[in-house]
Amino acid sequence: MKRVALSFGLVLIPGLLSSGCQLAGRDSEKARETTLAAVREAVEACHRQNLPTFVARAKCRNDAENLARSVYPYPDLLELRLATRLSLAEKTDRGEISNQQASLEFEKTSAIIAQEEQARDGKASLRVDSPASGRRMSAGI
Repeated sequence: MKRVALSFGLVLIPGLLSSGCQLAGRDSEKARETTLAAVREAVEACHRQNLPTFVARAKCRNDAENLARSVYPYPDLLELRLATRLSLAEKTDRGEISNQQASLEFEKTSAIIAQEEQARDGKASLRVDSPASGRRMSAGI
């Protein structure tokens, strides 16, 4: 069977890098940028590998995205994203769903996560007086 790329694993964390982040000061900003650079590097390393299964690719991608945990304000949403990716990869490897079906399901979950992040960010912005304290994370991984 020909190995195809795990496309639902290639989708960037829509909110992981765009949701509100309560970091202040140059040190925090530098730490955030360093963390996001490490995530980018780890994601790219996953893409360069010829991993034998969808689960292997999902685990690699999850490990890479998990590096952002320290700068992502919603750990429950990160857990949902990582668990969804792994579950879909397992189903794909077992032949229960196609890669295309998995991709669509992952996109749905990503959209739900993005909506929840926006809702939480909206509530947070009502409590935050200083625009500098509510910096958004870059979406460029």
